[in-house]
Amino acid sequence: MKRMKSKINLPSKEEYFKLLDEFKVPGNVRKHNYQVNQGSMALAKELIKVGEEIDLELLDMASLFHDFLRVVDMKELDTEEYGYTASEEEIEFWKQLREEYQGMHHGDATAKFLQEKYPELAKTVRRHKYHCLSTDDAPQTWEEKILNYVDKRVKHDELVSLKERFDDIEKRYPELKTNPESIKNKGLIIELEKEIFDKLSIKPEDLKRITDEEK
Repeated sequence: MKRMKSKINLPSKEEYFKLLDEFKVPGNVRKHNYQVNQGSMALAKELIKVGEEIDLELLDMASLFHDFLRVVDMKELDTEEYGYTASEEEIEFWKQLREEYQGMHHGDATAKFLQEKYPELAKTVRRHKYHCLSTDDAPQTWEEKILNYVDKRVKHDELVSLKERFDDIEKRYPELKTNPESIKNKGLIIELEKEIFDKLSIKPEDLKRITDEEK
């Protein structure tokens, strides 16, 4: 089994948890990041078993950080939709973040935040975006591909099928149903799923099982 030890500069877990509190990351976002992290690491280990080289330390941090600044493009800040009620202090802080990263996708905002100290981590985080696959900034490495794919499999904090995830996204953003770019990206994500699982003896529906077994 090939397991690459990261040779790049990465934050520690202690720094990550400190930043979660410092930036008042909502509880629902923390749960989502954790589930994407668990699914990404489980899938990466399956690929390592068949000889693929993956920087697990980079993937570990990228999957934990990928929605770190999710508040900058949330539709609503004060919402109980996902079982989280924000305090006035949190909402005020998030408003300041939205001003600082105005008009930016949360992936780009998080990448900008990480860029100076952790450029490789920033690039991996940036390429998790839904519309990345059809651009020149599409994921290239296994770390980027795994994060992009598993994020599309996690509905809030639950691993689901791509179909269920797409249905959920289109329910919340109906305009995507007929958006040509969105339709193209759905096809590319399905192709990415095939690229990953063609290398493995497990199927996409097994991801939840192997993720649960890792916990």
